[in-house]
Amino acid sequence: MRKDRRTDPLIHLYLRQKEFYQQGDVYLGCIVQANEFLFDPQNRWNCPAAVLYTQDDYYYQHPEELAQLAHDLYSVKGETGYVENVQMFADMLANEFSKNVILKNYI
Repeated sequence: MRKDRRTDPLIHLYLRQKEFYQQGDVYLGCIVQANEFLFDPQNRWNCPAAVLYTQDDYYYQHPEELAQLAHDLYSVKGETGYVENVQMFADMLANEFSKNVILKNYI
C-alpha cells in the first residue's frame, strides 16, 4: 500500500526545491547516517538520511570538528543512559524509519 504523499512531513521541501536552489541559504553539513541507496547513481528513490548541519562560523574554520560530532552522534545510535538531548539522537538514529524534519539547537 502506497503512502499518501500529502501526509509526508517532508513533501513541502520537495515541492519547493527550485526555490531552495535559487534563494536558499548554504549550510555546512555532515552525514550522520544514510541509506546506502542514496550513494547509488542509478537510484531514483528518496531514502532516509540523518544530517548534522550548521551555519556557525567556527565549524567553517574547523570542519573536522563537525565531522567528529557527526561520528560521535552515530556512535550512540541505539544506546541508552545519555543526557536527554543526546538520548533523543540515539533513539532517532535507532529508528531508521522515522522522519525527524527539524532538530535544531539541541547540542
